[in-house]
Amino acid sequence: MIEQFERLPGIGPRTAQRLSLYLLRQPQEQLEAFAAALLTAKRCVGQCEQCFHLATAPLCDICSDQRRRHNQICVVAESRDLLALERSGEFRGVYHVLGGVISPMDGVTPDML
Repeated sequence: MIEQFERLPGIGPRTAQRLSLYLLRQPQEQLEAFAAALLTAKRCVGQCEQCFHLATAPLCDICSDQRRRHNQICVVAESRDLLALERSGEFRGVYHVLGGVISPMDGVTPDML
């Protein structure tokens, strides 16, 4: 379990160990609910057909919201950037998620996004 947690971004060996020990102390029902949530997310979450943000339907909640300014588009690298902007509550337009950033030094070209 520790090795699996270490594969997650930002999780080092000590945090992986703490998470593992914490989960081992939880009731069986809570662990089953956690595992079910992970499997459900993997099965049901895809990309919005319009902006490429995470979605459980063809359009995400933002793109399907008619109160948003659909003539205003904010281009972001990843869904986490979109989520950070949404937390601010200031932007009322829609987004386009690139799915990464162009990085010629790393071999990431525009056609790869």
